[in-house]
Parts: sequence; C-alpha cells; structure tokens
Amino acid sequence: MGKRAEYLSQADECQQMAERSNAPDIKERWLSLAAKWLAFAEQASGNGVTEFEAMLRNKGTGQQGTEASN
Repeated sequence: MGKRAEYLSQADECQQMAERSNAPDIKERWLSLAAKWLAFAEQASGNGVTEFEAMLRNKGTGQQGTEASN
C-alpha cells in the first residue's frame, strides 16, 4: 500500500469514528483528524515527502547537546 492509500485509509477510519461518536466535541476532533489525513494524502500524490513525514523526520528528541560539564 502506498503512502497516499495509507493516508486515505486513515482518513476513512477517522470519519467512521466520527459517525459513531455521540459527543459533538469528540466528533469534531475525529473530523479534524480526517481532514488532516486527507491533506497528507493530497500532498503524497503531488510530491514524495508529505508534511507529516517531514514533521516526523524533524521531530528529534528535544534534548540538548551531550557535552559533559564536569
């Protein structure tokens, strides 16, 4: 399965979860996630690296350098 298909599958799953939810705020969150997955799928069809993949690659650990200060 390619990245685009994977992202579309994730979006579909989020939409299904939104449909099952009775709480408006939870439904809104699921739909927001679905929209983001759809945006990733659109990006994946245009270029090789999606915003999502770039975010994961650049995330890092947030730790400072490992220089010892004894």
